[in-house]
Amino acid sequence: MSRRWEDTVSFIKSLTRRFASLACLAAIAASAAGPARAQETLNVYSIWPENWARPMLQEFEAASGIKVNFLRFSSGEALARIIAEKNNPRVDVLFGGPVETFAAGIKENVFENYKPPSAAALPARFKNAETLKREPMVKNHTTFFVPWETIHESNPQEILERHEAVTLVPLLIMQGALDDNVRPAVQEKFARTYQAAGGDVQFHLFEDCEHEWVARPGPQTDRAREMVKAFIARQLKR
Repeated sequence: MSRRWEDTVSFIKSLTRRFASLACLAAIAASAAGPARAQETLNVYSIWPENWARPMLQEFEAASGIKVNFLRFSSGEALARIIAEKNNPRVDVLFGGPVETFAAGIKENVFENYKPPSAAALPARFKNAETLKREPMVKNHTTFFVPWETIHESNPQEILERHEAVTLVPLLIMQGALDDNVRPAVQEKFARTYQAAGGDVQFHLFEDCEHEWVARPGPQTDRAREMVKAFIARQLKR
């Protein structure tokens, strides 16, 4: 995507956050070189009701100078049209709709991959999965967090860093030293931040252990179980 196009998509995404949390935009596959951009127009299927979509898109037109042509359909009808038009896309953007619609569209491979300008600030676990090319984990993130910006709203590390008012319950974190799913440095940082916020947190690193080491019998698994029992016992005495 060109920088201007990234800014365009980002602007519309900002509008969806202002009007409702379930709105979502996804660029349709193969539209990157389509006629809409060359003509400075944006063609849209909107799942939002017209009286909601129109003011958002009009504000986008005023800010960007790009004309928007949109048609309103139900989520099922919009998805069916996009799938049917997969090899000859008629629109650039699917606007709004439930998570299930986008999950179904991802399975049909009708959406273009999009990395927002804020990608550098993405939570560590997602960036780790992307680096390791673990597609199922990456897809789980992009399917669940709709709109994408909610990945920041629900990230525990960022919640603490924003100093949100939260209940800091006692925590026991048992981390495998060889875990490349959730890396030790990520958990250590969270434990330090939690403690700095006033939380009671115990962090224990298990050497030579991977992500799900407790699923296998062994000395480290026995140690982890005893640690959990002791942690629970201490909480019950409070």
